[in-house]
Amino acid sequence: RYFNGMSRPSQHQMFSATKSFVGTLVLCLIDEGAIDPAKLIQDYLPELRGSAFGDATVQQVLDMTTSIEFNEDYADPDADVWKYGYVFGISVPPADYRGPASIYEYLATLKRAKRPHGEGFLYVTPNTDVLGWLSSRVSGKSVSQQLQQRIWQRLGIERDGYMWLDALGEEMAGGGLNITAADAARFGQMILQKGEFNGQQVIPMAVAEKILQSGDHAPFNRLYQDPWYEQIGFAYHDQWWTFATPHKPVSAIGVFGQFIYIDPVAQMVIVKQSSHPQAESEANEVEGPQIWHAIAEHLMKQP
Repeated sequence: RYFNGMSRPSQHQMFSATKSFVGTLVLCLIDEGAIDPAKLIQDYLPELRGSAFGDATVQQVLDMTTSIEFNEDYADPDADVWKYGYVFGISVPPADYRGPASIYEYLATLKRAKRPHGEGFLYVTPNTDVLGWLSSRVSGKSVSQQLQQRIWQRLGIERDGYMWLDALGEEMAGGGLNITAADAARFGQMILQKGEFNGQQVIPMAVAEKILQSGDHAPFNRLYQDPWYEQIGFAYHDQWWTFATPHKPVSAIGVFGQFIYIDPVAQMVIVKQSSHPQAESEANEVEGPQIWHAIAEHLMKQP
């Protein structure tokens, strides 16, 4: 159902659910042998040598276990996430701002934390912008071009999607995808069906199976002690969220209430697009997944 002026053709920003699309592209490139997940980011992007990302492996960036000084607390007006927003025009820089003008310049300024890479999960959106840059460097195509050629053209998508850009025209891989709810559901259904949709293999089966694997909760909880997420039992791998609930669902999740929820046991996909007044809340992060699980349990009892 659609509310608040939305209808079936309406495109809505997916915010950080975008990350799961980008992660899927990188997994496809890994499956093809174009990217080695054990290699360092600086091997592919020498521009990031000396930054927080340079000596992290591709897999560590995919899993967000990089060591980086970054605060992504939307409730904190001084958090780094608002400075990240300067380059995309989603937050207003001070009048005397002389910092990076593009996302690629910005990524090179981020510094390592004192802990080693791989020690634990910490949610940092610029990780995904690194992955978008990586996939573009290796493939020679922008994220939107890759999505169009690998996925959109094969899914029978109803409407074009579009990406937010920085001032120099580089895409916001960390959260800039805008698509319809129906097309988001097609993407989720394709993942559920192990990469197959409408009789063709859209992405390799091995990629979809990797996405559907349950995550490792130990590195997730080591650093990321969020009371909301502890109630559900989240983990994270390859830019996808996983849940410790009995059906082991996976989900693309974005702030302000965006979900593509995939339950492999119930064979169910739920898409939710929202403009919640708060970026993060118990209603979205805890009650949402509990509702999806209850729906799955109900549907499985139907004849």
